[in-house]
Amino acid sequence: MIKASNINPNAMTQNIMTIYSLATQNEIDQGMSWYNVTNKMAQELADGYGTELVRTAALLSVLSVGVTWERAVHDTILLLEDREYKPGTFGKQAKKAVKILDENCEYPANLYQYFGFKTFAFFKNIMKPYSKYENITIDRHASRVACGWWLKAEQATKYVNTKNKYDRVAFSYEAASSWVARDMVGSQLQAITWLTFKRLKGKEFLTQFVCLPVLY
Repeated sequence: MIKASNINPNAMTQNIMTIYSLATQNEIDQGMSWYNVTNKMAQELADGYGTELVRTAALLSVLSVGVTWERAVHDTILLLEDREYKPGTFGKQAKKAVKILDENCEYPANLYQYFGFKTFAFFKNIMKPYSKYENITIDRHASRVACGWWLKAEQATKYVNTKNKYDRVAFSYEAASSWVARDMVGSQLQAITWLTFKRLKGKEFLTQFVCLPVLY
């Protein structure tokens, strides 16, 4: 069993830095502005469908579980158009999305019941990109960047399945970002390495780079 006390944040920070070193300039540029762009898109969806930013941000977050980002955006649009639409995420997440459609968003805290660790962080990142007291979105790709590039998705989730473990991985991104640039925040580094890892995963040459074990 992976215990939070056994997770080595120093090793994770080094692993994150290794993936960052493989990022292209385009990935760095995209990652630095990824949440700003996503916030703008969520606002455009809200304006286009006559609803609130908080609702579209929540839908994008909840519908992102277990699918590609492109599919999550596609599903959000179609669900806004037709509440009977069946999105690609897990059934439990799809039911949450339908409930979000009906929720009173005058009080954003009403939505918190529909989130897990990752989806709550993602929701906050979309709502307020790069805020001072930010959360960092740790999905299966972000977990693999920090904890082991060879891990399968279900294995990677074991490193972030409690609040304590999730926070340790998130802290590693925050720590790594301070090494990269003074004006970079953890969510920007997460977005950059997320883009880079998606390009590199499964590539044989990645095995030549040392990935430090995260367990003592």
